Amino acid sequence: MPGKGAAKWARWLLDVYTSWLNRRGLKFELHALVAVGPQARRGAAEPTVQISADPIVRVFQQQGAMAAIKAHRDAYGSSPREAQQAVARVRASLESPAKRTHEWRRGLPADDGRWEALALQVHGEVIPMLLSAEHGAHRVYVGSESFTVKVRFQAGIVRLGELGAPQALEAAMPGLEIRRAWPLHPRREQARVRDLRTQTDHLATEAGFELGEALAAYVRLRVFGAEELEWI
Repeated sequence: MPGKGAAKWARWLLDVYTSWLNRRGLKFELHALVAVGPQARRGAAEPTVQISADPIVRVFQQQGAMAAIKAHRDAYGSSPREAQQAVARVRASLESPAKRTHEWRRGLPADDGRWEALALQVHGEVIPMLLSAEHGAHRVYVGSESFTVKVRFQAGIVRLGELGAPQALEAAMPGLEIRRAWPLHPRREQARVRDLRTQTDHLATEAGFELGEALAAYVRLRVFGAEELEWI
């Protein structure tokens, strides 16, 4: 999900992801969150989305059905079937087609300014889990400006309709900054992506960066920890 003025860099990050997925032979689907009806007018106000105080409903709104089912079982000791039925009731209570202002559509609109967020549904069992390393905020520096793109990773079967309209989606996005990028730096050696967790740098250009290298550094960190050299 791009911050103000960051649609170009959300596309940049999207291209990095799809390039990596294609090289790995993984199938994926791309969807864009776009305004519908009167909200399609540029600048139209979006109704305020109220995040529920109820812990199960809040988890459903922010993390989806699977997380809400787990939260229900943890909180009430319910069986899988009972938890699924409870979450189904939550979903039904929140659905209100008359108030729908946005919808997810397959593919990418030609006009970058007419979508609010992008979603990649990746098919596979193990390898797609590597993309959990992308969960967080990515800040791109261009001259004296910076732009933020927030990426949320969610495992399991995710129904796009559960992600909500822009305000609800924004509330569920991670805020922790994990990467900084200078793809247009005038000094070629300074054009890079810096991972703040692994403390590694990766060559970057306006066309993107090598995601595989960044993911490998993250996996090493997760497996060996910060003291990796002591294991080698």
